[in-house]
Amino acid sequence: MVEKIKRQMDEMPYIDKKGNIYKYGEFFPLETSPFGYNNGTAIQYFPMTKEEAEKNGYGWIEVPSGKYEITKKHRIYQKV
Repeated sequence: MVEKIKRQMDEMPYIDKKGNIYKYGEFFPLETSPFGYNNGTAIQYFPMTKEEAEKNGYGWIEVPSGKYEITKKHRIYQKV
């Protein structure tokens, strides 16, 4: 069965939006990634704007930053 799957993947490769061909044994296409470029560590080493990332085929996911308000006061502990 494995050989049949490999043969089919070579005969009917996946072709992404940019025309790149993915046959058996290659890395998964970028468009199947569940993560955005800005949500990984790559952006720390290779910074890109949203426009540059989308132009290169990377996803971009906007995650709202939490804004929290302190509602509980701290306790001061004293030595006895």
